[in-house]
Amino acid sequence: MLFSPNLTAISNVFCASCILSVSRYNYPNKVYVETSKIYPVLQGYDSYMLKSDLTIIGSDQLFNEMLGWFYQEKFGDEPQVIITTKITPGLDRKEKQSKSLNNYIGLEHSPRDKFGNEWFLNIFGN
Repeated sequence: MLFSPNLTAISNVFCASCILSVSRYNYPNKVYVETSKIYPVLQGYDSYMLKSDLTIIGSDQLFNEMLGWFYQEKFGDEPQVIITTKITPGLDRKEKQSKSLNNYIGLEHSPRDKFGNEWFLNIFGN
């Protein structure tokens, strides 16, 4: 019988992975979640839910997608192929491209902006 993924199953994965943490010293009556540990689990679970067969990612995301591979195998699917690339430098040429840092080329950007930003990276890149 295959494991049927649902919200309860995901919470069990979090608990099994020690992702939910209780801090009785700082927050005696609260349960908090370390988001840095949830993100890889959710990204990996995303790969399972999307039935991903190929994922192309920056090398910094490999661990997250390996969790996807794990979930796909655990839930009876064929594991995805993962291709990693070097990390794309951000438009600030200091950090990697990131929406949260506002130094990225987005799908919703106009063709003119995409071309200009790509040109900028190629001419003035690291």
